[in-house]
Amino acid sequence: MATTVDDKTGDISFAGNTSYAINGGTLSLSDSSPIFGFSSNTTSTATVSSAGGEFDISLNSSIFSGFSGNRTYNLNITNTPPSTFLITFNLDGNSTSATARYNGSTTTLTFNVTGGFIITSSITINVTMQGNPYGLVTNRSTNIDTNNDGEGQICYLRGTLIETPSGRVAVETLSQGDEVYVYDGMNRHAVPLKWVGRKTVTAKSQEGRPVRIRANALADNVPFKDLVVTPEHCLFLNNAFVPARMLVNGKSIVVDQQDSFEIFHIETDNHAVVMADGALAESYLDTGNRRTFQSKGKIVFGGFDRLKTWEDDAAAVLETRREFVEPLHKAFSDRATALGFKSVVSEQEWSQDPELRLVCEDGTVFAPMRQVGGRYVFQVPSHVTRVGLRSRTCQPKDTIGPFVDDRRHLGVLVGDITLFESEETRAITSHLEEDAAPGWHSIDEAGHRWTKGLAALSLGERSGTTLGILSVEVVTCGPYLTETSNIREQRVVA
Repeated sequence: MATTVDDKTGDISFAGNTSYAINGGTLSLSDSSPIFGFSSNTTSTATVSSAGGEFDISLNSSIFSGFSGNRTYNLNITNTPPSTFLITFNLDGNSTSATARYNGSTTTLTFNVTGGFIITSSITINVTMQGNPYGLVTNRSTNIDTNNDGEGQICYLRGTLIETPSGRVAVETLSQGDEVYVYDGMNRHAVPLKWVGRKTVTAKSQEGRPVRIRANALADNVPFKDLVVTPEHCLFLNNAFVPARMLVNGKSIVVDQQDSFEIFHIETDNHAVVMADGALAESYLDTGNRRTFQSKGKIVFGGFDRLKTWEDDAAAVLETRREFVEPLHKAFSDRATALGFKSVVSEQEWSQDPELRLVCEDGTVFAPMRQVGGRYVFQVPSHVTRVGLRSRTCQPKDTIGPFVDDRRHLGVLVGDITLFESEETRAITSHLEEDAAPGWHSIDEAGHRWTKGLAALSLGERSGTTLGILSVEVVTCGPYLTETSNIREQRVVA
């Protein structure tokens, strides 16, 4: 007999049944729910009535207690698909991922969690339903963002004042249905908000911290007070949208040193230009991160139209080209100097030394025997067939400027690699034979390849019983911010 969840009883968690009937309420599935039993490949069912319903999946690290290995749990939904999925992952220290996919007849939400306390374990949860209730593209997996670090989010911070027919209103006080002004050239008109979302995030790096656009940074009284947005949030400049991160100049537009903060989305029926603190900026465009935001305190997936794209649905073009952004960056930087803004960026130390090391699978780290020009020469024990090239990393956005939309972590650009042994000398090309070689960026036109800071390199079968000599050509590297060195040597053999 199925357990019924209806709108009269409210939100209920169940711990004694694997067959559910949902009639307008919320089915809450947690670590203790029977769907997550002690055997693998279990299947539960849930029937949703015409009254609809919601699902709340809440997982904690305790789900890994008492077992090791890999397990799969399945939940099949019959009749009407649920209007909303509520997803909460409290899995600190564990890896999570989630995807949604429509195959032409059914939609499957797949949640993968990898963790465990001693032995690595993994759990896969598949939720399958008929049809395409979330407007997914056929046979294309859509990522469901389970991170909480603020990176990639496009939103305003608490205190931002939005222009509305009722005057300037703090973004955190806006609700669905409230009207805001949207702008088209010199014209403006009021439209209702389709959705308002909020979320508290914790920045795990400088890239996740918000950007503060100081008063008068863009023009006189634009903004009229400090405007604080997430790095990816776009300002409307020269008839295009430009991410705030690309305009940071360390004077009038700076990275705000907040690690934990609340962010807010406001969405209109169509992507639009709104006025925030006196500056033109964007409303929310649902390109896929709505499901990490809270609506009335819950994290939402589903219940909305298809995902949108910048190409088809944006109110204006998204500009990240250097030739478009760099002149804006220079103009705002020059304006900051003229207005007397002081730099808030401390002097940074740079180094051209990549601190290139050879790392063996047992953790042994070899420093180069010598360096001649761009060649680094290492001794390699005869039994070693696979190594890693480890170095510092840099990002072009740091070395050139934020107006360069290149956020790759670059280690060293590797040219020729040669292994000298007692019986033979041979070129090592394993890193050029696989497009997705671990730890490597794409191969360039000259046949060179950047590492990502720790790149796998197969040496093949070894022919000798004595030490080999590995010569690695570094075509170019750096400069590197010295505090970003990722070298953590446990044992170095000179």
